[in-house]
Amino acid sequence: MAIFGRPSAYQAPRWGSRDDFVHGWLREATQEGENYLKNQRAWTDIDKSIDIIAGGGMQRMPKAQSKLHMNMLKRDMREIIATLSNIRPMSSYKTDNDNLLKQANILNNLYRAWYLNTFADRSIRRILQYAGAGGLGWASPRWSKDFWVQGRGDIELGWYGPRDIIPIQIGRDHDIQKAYAVTIRDEMPLNQAWAKYPTKADILTPDRGSASWLAKGVRKVQRFASPVLNIFGQGRGKETEESPFPTVDIFKTYIMDLAYNDTDRPIHMGDGNWSYDVPPYGSDIPTGVMKKDGTPVTRKATAEDAKMFPLRRLMIWCNNGMLYDDTSTYWHARVPAIPFLLDDWPWDMIGYPLTRDGASIQESATRLLRAIDDSANARLDPPLGYDENMLSRALMERLNPRAGGQRVPINMQMGDGIKELLSSSYYDVPSWIPEFVKQLYEGMHYTLGTRDIQAIAKARQIPAGDSLEKLMELAGPILTDMSRNMEFSMREVGEQVKSLFFQFYDMPRRVQILGKDGVAEEDFDYKPGEMIPSHAPDEMEMIARGDMRQDQASRYSNIERARRHQNSFYFHITPNSMHQITQLTKKLLLMQLFRAGFPIDPWTIAEGFDIENYGDPQQIHDIVGADVPSDKFGRWVAWMEFKQKLGQKEPGHPGRKPSGQVPPTVQQKDAGTRATVRESPR
Repeated sequence: MAIFGRPSAYQAPRWGSRDDFVHGWLREATQEGENYLKNQRAWTDIDKSIDIIAGGGMQRMPKAQSKLHMNMLKRDMREIIATLSNIRPMSSYKTDNDNLLKQANILNNLYRAWYLNTFADRSIRRILQYAGAGGLGWASPRWSKDFWVQGRGDIELGWYGPRDIIPIQIGRDHDIQKAYAVTIRDEMPLNQAWAKYPTKADILTPDRGSASWLAKGVRKVQRFASPVLNIFGQGRGKETEESPFPTVDIFKTYIMDLAYNDTDRPIHMGDGNWSYDVPPYGSDIPTGVMKKDGTPVTRKATAEDAKMFPLRRLMIWCNNGMLYDDTSTYWHARVPAIPFLLDDWPWDMIGYPLTRDGASIQESATRLLRAIDDSANARLDPPLGYDENMLSRALMERLNPRAGGQRVPINMQMGDGIKELLSSSYYDVPSWIPEFVKQLYEGMHYTLGTRDIQAIAKARQIPAGDSLEKLMELAGPILTDMSRNMEFSMREVGEQVKSLFFQFYDMPRRVQILGKDGVAEEDFDYKPGEMIPSHAPDEMEMIARGDMRQDQASRYSNIERARRHQNSFYFHITPNSMHQITQLTKKLLLMQLFRAGFPIDPWTIAEGFDIENYGDPQQIHDIVGADVPSDKFGRWVAWMEFKQKLGQKEPGHPGRKPSGQVPPTVQQKDAGTRATVRESPR
């Protein structure tokens, strides 16, 4: 594989090529990706949005004029982001294999514990701040080996802005996972970079480039500063934290490299639990089946078997050279970058910042508020003319019309010594101007959908007497759209975190987090301490048929078995459930149907009410005498048979039965300490 030569402009140099060829291609490809991002319509809005969030974005005002600035746009954005980041720490790992239900339950408990213990919601808040101000925020689930303390790692939910994830050869669907290559840029303090890559300290030097990310005051003196101060990364913007300390940009490029082993020998790739051996293309590899004489049956390795980078190729580099060129370290074989957008459109990869439509409204309202402030101040301290024969200049400079108790000697016989230059009516503010300011702010709320956002907070504290129809109207379409976008992104977060659980959480870690509930029977049936089976499903069938011995090693690598096994589980999010937009409506409806005798099973009720660990319908298999169907009506039939065989009776309902003619309502009792659902009696 050590093939040298000039690389293609569209494909990365082959693994084993000279570092200077690889590094040159990476720099050119990343520059092309940055140019693609800079051509996005929202690119120029990013710095403007950050100025607005910081309270700037307005023209400079003369010293004597008002600098009043009520940043309602920032306030609206804070409310939107705070509400959207306040999501339920739900975990919905499901499997269609009944034998894996215990592991699915462990995954659910691990996800919930991880989400709460690592404060993942705070990371989502930062991601949404990028999405709100920059049009696009990125989540990056990754393993941090020193997350808690040195040597004790955990899954970290990293965050990035729109300028830090650089796609290379991406399609019109803007799917980052389908791009040929993706570069993730991390700005790292120099000492941390040296500690992470101790053998590459000679090429890890402070970056020098654009000064746009430093404070304006620092920029003024930058040309006189020492080289240590000149540490600027390419493509940086105002969202980067201002720091005068030396930093270096570390780039991680994930490449969908389809190369296969065309040599005559196996090649070892990776390290740790992401290492594997690649057989040569066309070589004999075992099928797992044994002949009668005890020799293994083999087959020819296909191009798929001989893929060099089934997990993607990963290149880590800096502006001065290469740091790593091998396989990706993650079993899920995906780019650890998940987009979050609040205002997206199909023709742009970067969505529009929330400030884009509200900026002009904010500016207009600010100008009017400053005019009102100037008018009030001028009325209290108006411009005055004075008779210099009667009053001295020094006296007039000390005279303050807003201060009481002042004594000024003048000659009354000579007439007025002081006069207003303009009539006081000039400073009157028409009543329609304050009203217009209110309309501007209300228009901003409407444009950004702030009222919809406020509705979700109200929905969590529904007052007594509100109907189902009222509950359904609380969340408007804009909030629902944003929430569905987030559900799409959070599903991908759940999928990548799931894979990291399998890869990095061993049995001692699971027991530490979940106690005895963190151990499944598979921990003993499989490889000790891991959740990965010792054999793939097709091999288990061969063992059952007698074509393969139980003690015979699997023909699949640990990574291959892990990927097959983890694909047995999937992360499911019920639409509109993450922010509980329709949850209360659904719960009331389920309760009404169940009490009315509608054929619905208790497992569906438990799912609707988020009751954890309720159990699986198959648990009543022995009593019912047959497998429980997967459809809801079939589960209800099985439930009725179960109750009949146990001799259970329907619970009685005291009082008159509900008529079902009027929608149920939530009512408060016992001085508001207890909530009940009221239905109309017959």
